[in-house]
Order: sequence, then C-alpha cells, then structure tokens
Amino acid sequence: MQLSEGTKMENDCLLRAKISGKRTAIFFLPDATSAGSVDELGAISASAKDFEALDCQLLLAVQPGSSLAEWALPLVVDDPFDFQGSKQTLRRQFGVPQLQTSRGPMAARVTYVLDVAGVIRGVFASETDCAAHAAFALDALREMQAAPETEAEKEFNERSVVTGDGQRVALRPSAVGRMREKEAKARAEREAARSAGGKSAGWWPF
Repeated sequence: MQLSEGTKMENDCLLRAKISGKRTAIFFLPDATSAGSVDELGAISASAKDFEALDCQLLLAVQPGSSLAEWALPLVVDDPFDFQGSKQTLRRQFGVPQLQTSRGPMAARVTYVLDVAGVIRGVFASETDCAAHAAFALDALREMQAAPETEAEKEFNERSVVTGDGQRVALRPSAVGRMREKEAKARAEREAARSAGGKSAGWWPF
C-alpha cells in the first residue's frame, strides 16, 4: 500500500538510504532514460539550487536494470537489501505501487517529501506531468520552511545524535526517562488546569 502523509518511516530504512535526520525529497522513477524520466530529471536538475537553499537532500531511485543517464544528481539503483531479516527495496518500503503497462509491470512514478524526523510531509504521483514532481517537492518544502516545527521534529532534534557517517538518529528514551516525561507532562497539565481555574474565579497570583 502506498504510504500517505503523516507516516513515520522506520529508522532502519532511513539509515540505509542515508537520509536519517535530513529533510529529503525522494523521487522514485521507473527508469532513467524514458522521455518522462528525462523531463523529470531535467526539472530536478534545474531546481538543484532551490533544493539546496531549502536545506533539502535529493534522492532519486530507479529500478534495477535501468540504464543510468549522465546526471549530476544522487541517482541510485534501488537494489534489494536486508531489512529485518527479509529482502526489501526502498521502493517497497515506501509502498510504491506497480502499474500494468503494455510492456508489463512497471513501478509508478512517485515523489515523497520527508522532514528531519522521517515523517512524510508530501506525496505526489503522476505519470503524465513528469516535470511537475520537482515543483511539487519545492512547494511542500517551502510550506515546511514557513510552518513552525512539529512535535515530531522537536522531539527528534532534542534527542538526535550524529552517527559516524554524518547522519542524525534519535535516541530512544529509557524506561525511567519515559516515566519522568510522563510525570512532567501530567504535572504541567495539572498546573495549567489550576492556573486556568484561578483566572476564571478572578484570582491572579502575584
């Protein structure tokens, strides 16, 4: 099933793709040489500086067996890899569907935009307006740039550490840490309720 906005990707998947802790636009292409793919790659290449200005990493994934064109872009072949004991592909992790064409099954052309926490913030699928994938990703990134941090992003930034290969990964809190966070949240809610009750009664602390 194709993943939708709001889905949090698995940390193992993000680390394998080398995008953990990075705002990323992922372009899944069925190949690298068809007219549609050339249009899409051209639009992405022409917008490379715009993506860089938005602090966004690009990742373009094509199916195994594709002939890679000479593009100055991070183009990768989506080979199977070991994921939790089974062979998977990045395409399958994101639920990119298969289309039935006259040439047989072919993966769909889908673009995903992720925030630093690995949460999908935009999904775009089009087989006809291939150049629009780059424009969609840029629009989604600009919306993210203008909006305040989400709770997932705040939590990730507070807990993240840099790994040996330069990626960022969020450390999971210990059981004691989770208990303390729960207690602190409950305490803050009690204090907020008490404060709201005092104000409604006309009492203001000095």
